Order: sequence, then C-alpha cells, then structure tokens
Amino acid sequence: MERARETEQTEIDEEVAASEATLGATRREQRVSERERAVSAREHRVDKRERRAGAREREADRRELKAAERERAVDRRDDEADERDREAEERERDADQREIRAQQADWPPPD
Repeated sequence: MERARETEQTEIDEEVAASEATLGATRREQRVSERERAVSAREHRVDKRERRAGAREREADRRELKAAERERAVDRRDDEADERDREAEERERDADQREIRAQQADWPPPD
C-alpha cells in the first residue's frame, strides 16, 4: 500500500514536472515571439520613416527642379528681351546713319 502511494506520488511529481517544463517552454516561446514581434514592429517603423524621408527628399528634388525650370524660363525671357533691345538699337543706328547720309547728300544746300 505504501509502495503504491509512493509510485502514485512519483507519477504525480513526474506529471507536474512535465507540465512545468511544458509551461516553461511555452512561456519561453511566448517571450521569443513577443521579442520577434517587437523587432518586426521596430523594423516596420524604421522602414516607414525611411520611406517618408525618401518621399521628402524626392519632393525637395522636385521643387528644386521646378525652381531651376523657372529660372531658365526667366533667363530665356531676359535673353529674348536683350535680343529685341539689340535689334531695336541696331535699327535705330541704321535709321540714324540713313538720316546722316541723306543730310550729307543734301549738303551743301543749293544757293
């Protein structure tokens, strides 16, 4: 009888030890899983931050390109205006020279 109780107690102790071992393993697995989720969440936040930074950089580049395009357009208009001014000055010089030649052709005035 005593031996049966000891055997039964040993079996109970072994079952408890096995349950505790299983429970410990399950808790370890849960901690590992939680750490993996935390790492994954951290990586996701980093990726998201990098994507936003990339988007901001692309937007800044786009704004720089537009500003450069506007500057080129202004320069082009300035160049066109300068060319028109040169042409007008040239026409004015030509007209002045024609007028001077016409006056010289009429000189000396007839008596």
